[in-house]
Amino acid sequence: MTFAPPRGEKVADGRMRGVGFALILLLSGRAHAEQFGPVQVTSLPSLNSGGTWGYNERRFEIVNPTSDSHEVALSITAPGYGVRSEVHVNRKFVSPARSTIEVAVDEPIIGWAPPREVRISVDGRTREGKLTLPGGGSGRPATQILFSRSFVDTKLRADITARGYQPNMFEFTRTDVPPQQWSTNWLAYTAYSAIGMTPTDWNEMPAAAQIAVLRWVRAGGLLLVTGGSITPTDAQLLQATEHFTKSGEGFGTIINVPGSLDAAPETLFNQIIVSCERHNGLIRTEESPINAMPLLGQSKVPVGVMFALLLTFALVGGPVTLFWLAKRDRRLWIFWTLPAFATITSGILIATSLFGEGWQRIYRAASITYLDENSAEATTLGICGVYCTLPPDGDIRFSSETQILPYDHSERVQELDANDGQRLLSGWVDSRVSTYFALRKNEHRRERLSLTQERGAIGAVNGFGSRIVQLWVADAAGKIYEAGIVEPGAHVTLKQTASQTTRPDVDLLAGPPESWATWGERLRTDPHQMLRPGMYIAVLQSSPFVENALEKPLAQSTPGVVLGIAKWSTRDAF
Repeated sequence: MTFAPPRGEKVADGRMRGVGFALILLLSGRAHAEQFGPVQVTSLPSLNSGGTWGYNERRFEIVNPTSDSHEVALSITAPGYGVRSEVHVNRKFVSPARSTIEVAVDEPIIGWAPPREVRISVDGRTREGKLTLPGGGSGRPATQILFSRSFVDTKLRADITARGYQPNMFEFTRTDVPPQQWSTNWLAYTAYSAIGMTPTDWNEMPAAAQIAVLRWVRAGGLLLVTGGSITPTDAQLLQATEHFTKSGEGFGTIINVPGSLDAAPETLFNQIIVSCERHNGLIRTEESPINAMPLLGQSKVPVGVMFALLLTFALVGGPVTLFWLAKRDRRLWIFWTLPAFATITSGILIATSLFGEGWQRIYRAASITYLDENSAEATTLGICGVYCTLPPDGDIRFSSETQILPYDHSERVQELDANDGQRLLSGWVDSRVSTYFALRKNEHRRERLSLTQERGAIGAVNGFGSRIVQLWVADAAGKIYEAGIVEPGAHVTLKQTASQTTRPDVDLLAGPPESWATWGERLRTDPHQMLRPGMYIAVLQSSPFVENALEKPLAQSTPGVVLGIAKWSTRDAF
């Protein structure tokens, strides 16, 4: 591109060439737009394109130059480890007439992140061509760490390497996305165990993006800040040294390094590794939780009877029948006797299964929720299980704020409809198989426990909309008060116990997902392990913070625990 100065005017050629070069860079940094019928679709840069867990937030620009609005459907195909393992994510958008819109699709990562294909449909018609989205990472189950553009990480990488860790155990990504364009959806950060940034980056981020990052931290992430500090109002100081401070934020950690990371002591890097491993433990779905949360109860599949029927069919339908037909010179009859025996056996197997366990459609969930009533932010770690006689394809729906982590890692094609939350279509749950998911969820909630204190007595009103089975409250001095069953909307006066919290700096360690199902029982035995001054613990019969994902269940239970920071805990009277 050339720029000629107008006649009669003196223009500096060097300055104009610089402007032209800047325009070229601007245009070249943008992905090439592809034409799909009446609209153009362009893939935009995103914070993540790799990892082996979490979500990729894929961003697109849709340009509609026509005078009519169009429905644009994006279908992302993500291949997994096996040749038959794929995840298909579909979402539709309405592109108004003569408009340019930016849209995003949250794509769960199941296994790894090779390049993706995006098919485009406009007004119900699949268009020729496709978009290719870049992959990222090695594909190995490494700990992913994200750096902002200005974060200096030389010492961090060198120190981890010097400690003998294999290179594929930690993978580092430096994003080119400026802080002003960081995602406002917390799911966009779930592929990472740690994020490194500076206070300048933080201050340049929109408020909604800051909220998203803090939500990710509360769900177990590590935020590493150098050259200053970031300290949310509800952060709990856990450790303070000359070179760094460590604070708890929900189930996650914030480490502030006021000076340079290169001058930090060795203990800092130990804390970083420990915090990353702690986050990794929250998202590893390896050991099945079937023992901690069985779905069938006393009902069991009649395996012995069914095996005996199959063995009988194999003997009678095969060699016995063939021998009998051979003696009567009717060997060709095997082509109708064998299908007949198979049909009869299948009918008996189905009847036996239904008689043994009945018609089942079961949904169970257990959760633990960190609720900050001051900001009305709720972070939930949960585990849920589904058991159905027939596959519930399309009948399982999670919200768009929920990260789902399936325990089933078998090779299959899994369909997900992202138009109304996250609706699981085919490939996620098989018939008569206990299927489990680990969940992490962040959202704005209004539920609360209204607490008052008068003359040394603490009163509480249950505002959760569910029965409280057990309740503990710790005042500012660490004294613990307790109450038993509190019905929804009811008021109760708590009784002071003989015990009190001994540590104001209790670190909220949630443990692996399969342990979340038993948190209610463990806290009822010993609330001290998570209770700290100014907080309460409420064991709920049915938690409102975990959605009832299965439509029309015949049996359902969703107990949960709430770790709450009450608004009145900051008052002088408290």
